[in-house]
Amino acid sequence: MAEYLKDQNATQAAIRSGYSKKTADVQGPRLLGNVRIKAAVEAALGDAAKKAGVSVEYVLSNLKEVVERCMQRSPVMIRQGKDIVQKVDDQGRSVWEFDSMGANKALENIGKHLKMFTEKHEHTGKDGGPVTVNIVSFSEMKK
Repeated sequence: MAEYLKDQNATQAAIRSGYSKKTADVQGPRLLGNVRIKAAVEAALGDAAKKAGVSVEYVLSNLKEVVERCMQRSPVMIRQGKDIVQKVDDQGRSVWEFDSMGANKALENIGKHLKMFTEKHEHTGKDGGPVTVNIVSFSEMKK
């Protein structure tokens, strides 16, 4: 468990714990599937978050602050001779900018936490009909 907590990589933790590199990609996840190990890892991660002062509320409030800061507009400044002035567009309006990428990423993370973005995949059969499954025996597959 201590090895897993270093980087949360089950395969590398298995290797560091002495498992063969050939089987570590199977052994690591298998060990994490053990109810006692899984509970111990979750408890340790919870303790680490508590020690760091990190909680769901902390993360969400900081993401909200990032959104609000990124959405604040600021003037686009340009040099005009010796002066620095606010840029204007072709119609004489002042040009402003904001950090849309930062705002979008923070909003995406908030939305994921709130499960607002659920991908749905619809599967259909031939010509939009129902999916059909043909069960074939092993002996038939050899033919």
